[in-house]
Amino acid sequence: MKLFYNYSKSILLTLFLSLSLSQDVTFTLGEAVNGSVEVFMNNSSDVAGFQFDVEGLELTGASGGSAAANGFTTSSSSSTVLGFSFSGSVIPPGSGLLTVLSYNGTASDDVCLTGAVVSGGANVSLDVSYGAGVECVETSTISIAYNSVDDIAGFQFDVDGVSLLGASGGDAVANGFTVSASASTVLGFSFTGSVIPAGSGTLVNLDIEGDASGFCMSNLVVSGTGGVSLSALVDNCNTIIYSGCADDDGDGICDEEDDCVGQVDECGICNGDNSSCQDCCGVPNGDGTSCSGECGPCGEGLPDGACDCDGNVLDSCGVCGGDDSSCNIQLSFDNVSDGSMDIIMTSGVDVAGFQFNVTGVNLIGSSGGTANANGFTVSTSASTVLGFSFSGSTIPAGEDILVTLDYEPTSLNACFDNIVISGIGGTSLPSTGGECVTVGEPTTVSIFYDSIEDIAGFQFGVEDGVSLLGASGGDAVANGFTVSASATTVLGFSFTGSVVPAGSGVLVDLLVDDPSALCLTDLVISGEGGSPLEAYVDGCNTIVYSGCTDDDADGICDSEDDCIGEYDECGVCNGDGIADGTCDCDGNVEDCAGVCGGDSVEDECGVCDGDGIADGTCDCDGNVEDCAGVCGGDSVEDECGVCNGDGSSCADPDVFLSLDGANLNYTSSVNIAGFQFDHNGCVESATGGDAESNGFTISSSSSTVLAFSFSGAVVPTGEGTLVELSGNITDDCLSNFVFSGEGGTSLVVEFVNGEPQNTFVDIYYDSSEPIGGFQFDVDGANVVNASGGEAEANGFTVSTSLSTVLGFSFTGSVIPAGNGTLVTLEIEGSGDICLSNLVLSGDASTGSLSASIENCNTIVYSGCIDTDSDGICDSEDDCIGEYDECGICNGDGIADGACDCDGNVEDCAGECGGDAVIDECG
Repeated sequence: MKLFYNYSKSILLTLFLSLSLSQDVTFTLGEAVNGSVEVFMNNSSDVAGFQFDVEGLELTGASGGSAAANGFTTSSSSSTVLGFSFSGSVIPPGSGLLTVLSYNGTASDDVCLTGAVVSGGANVSLDVSYGAGVECVETSTISIAYNSVDDIAGFQFDVDGVSLLGASGGDAVANGFTVSASASTVLGFSFTGSVIPAGSGTLVNLDIEGDASGFCMSNLVVSGTGGVSLSALVDNCNTIIYSGCADDDGDGICDEEDDCVGQVDECGICNGDNSSCQDCCGVPNGDGTSCSGECGPCGEGLPDGACDCDGNVLDSCGVCGGDDSSCNIQLSFDNVSDGSMDIIMTSGVDVAGFQFNVTGVNLIGSSGGTANANGFTVSTSASTVLGFSFSGSTIPAGEDILVTLDYEPTSLNACFDNIVISGIGGTSLPSTGGECVTVGEPTTVSIFYDSIEDIAGFQFGVEDGVSLLGASGGDAVANGFTVSASATTVLGFSFTGSVVPAGSGVLVDLLVDDPSALCLTDLVISGEGGSPLEAYVDGCNTIVYSGCTDDDADGICDSEDDCIGEYDECGVCNGDGIADGTCDCDGNVEDCAGVCGGDSVEDECGVCDGDGIADGTCDCDGNVEDCAGVCGGDSVEDECGVCNGDGSSCADPDVFLSLDGANLNYTSSVNIAGFQFDHNGCVESATGGDAESNGFTISSSSSTVLAFSFSGAVVPTGEGTLVELSGNITDDCLSNFVFSGEGGTSLVVEFVNGEPQNTFVDIYYDSSEPIGGFQFDVDGANVVNASGGEAEANGFTVSTSLSTVLGFSFTGSVIPAGNGTLVTLEIEGSGDICLSNLVLSGDASTGSLSASIENCNTIVYSGCIDTDSDGICDSEDDCIGEYDECGICNGDGIADGACDCDGNVEDCAGECGGDAVIDECG
């Protein structure tokens, strides 16, 4: 079965040579379950054949899908799938199931496709892409080493030759650095000012995609304490070295004392290229005797491109000075009669596959010959012959009948076309076709004339695709004309000056190979005295002269014709009619209701004159947003008010932990099936306790303690010493407790007298503009980490110190306008937090956004500034502030001593603005 793929692949690859490229096909994969996996294809062009490799499965077959529905033969080896059609059918443009693969055993976790080749037929190779996670890629981890005589306070470098997936670990992370990575850049620094102490070790570990052998660092920047730049260098592509001074060439000598910053060549020149003392053989300080070329002294070798000293070159058969004849394949016709023909092949090499066309016939079958004798499968369509071997056999070199073809003639001659021959290993072999042979009978076609003037001479040609075999008879010969014909031209005239009289009839009879394609061209007609007649051809075989020029053959002389041509539907002579995409001659288009020039439009749901998305819903189907902000989503809040929570954030603890010296004690209301916690290096060993007495296996590393039972035993409900720790055990050296109950259930844990369990807090956003970056402080608790949310989903790098969170994108991506979870914070303990000192930026067009903080954990940008919080944007607010009792924005109200806004005072009768006065008696 393997041989079939070698040779059928060679035939397909031969057909794919020298083809134009276009982006046309995307492959995706379904889930591999129960011994089968579905392969889907989205193609914008016809697909005439396909091949791809599959990793992670042992294939046993391929069937069904659009390949089978369109008559394709689909086969597979253990890792390769091949599909094509013997009849020349194609898979039309569309999207759906291509085929279903069957496999043995269990599928690996990383089933993927690679090496896809797709043909569109008619000499078009289709460009292939893969859906997310479908294409096989190579991933690995590279450790970056360092050796420095000074403390390292920060570093940055670029990565060449591979793509970065992430950066973690190493002495950078161990010393509290924040390490960020884009696709090609790594940045490491500390929010707290910590450093990596002088010395050597692993700086950081990089997760990469691509060939690790091509990896190298570049553009290195290293800083020391206080931000001073350290002149470090890259050694062996993966090691950073700082020796205490500038040493660009890494020779252990400081540059200011180095006689040569670089390397001294063999001629004694600093950074030389050894050329200044080379002999004629290119050997530095040599004497010219070290080389003796095969074509002369002092290294004289073969001329460029030559295969011998005479300047000969290899021919297409690999023969030096050859003429291509040793491997040229010659096809020829023989024994052509009664609907059968032998195809003779003359070859100097073995042939592994062939394909050719025979024009002028309709092929109806094949048989015999060396192709069938050597186990080839030979198929024919209307004009194409294809032969190859499923078993990998070949046709030996020599001359013999390749195959016998049965045919029906469609033209006078049969000829070879589009010959493709492949040798062993899929090599393309040069080939030629022999002379055409006659398979049909010629046909007589009459050429007519209709003229009001005598015809004294004529000449015309025939369109391509028709061969003239002769010309005779008709009124031309009857009137003594000499008529001659080449393969494409007919000429008629009289040596005696006779004419074909005015009238109509058969001018001349033509003998042609294909009457269906006959049409006259390049007509020249002359009258008596050699005067030209402006005649034209009507219906391909009739010459008409009506006494005037009538280019459009409408029976109206051009001199009197209002339109020499045709009126379009808009009444314009030779116009283009109604323009594409319009519905009338005025250029109007149909609206969504089908009214030409109408004003109806589709709403956002595609409904003509519709009302769009209903109030309170988020899409055209009437869905609403769930608690995660997903339209039509199924996320719900748990009993603790946490979206998609498991109820544990407000649940009573299952396990209480405390320290008694170095013993970790527990009180548990459920059976404990396993546990794990981190430490800062304080634990030297972990043994004993109820964990060990119940058969648990207890392991400890430099940062983690892990305990579980291979037999499924548990630590029963109750209290006691869980495990005995040794080392410098303190309340604050243990963290991140993870406990599981029976059946793998997660248990709620509270560490009573040590550091509290870290708490996760969601930070939300609601913005009318895209978010390009953010920074804020966190009050009320120390920040341990920040991850997830729409920031991570949109490729942001999020970094934290104890009290500050910073988020931005190396690639310039943004968080789209809308609302949802911005990022999730991990904080120490379970205290209440509140955001402050918010800085929010939009995309490149909007710049800084004046956002606000609501409910301590939600960032809001409503698209405008509202200084007085009255719900009206300042740009539209008639009063940014408050109106006083007189209706004046930010006014002082009624003046002291006055009784109204007009400045009036009360009269003696107590009336505001009255005119009563006190008389002389009071």
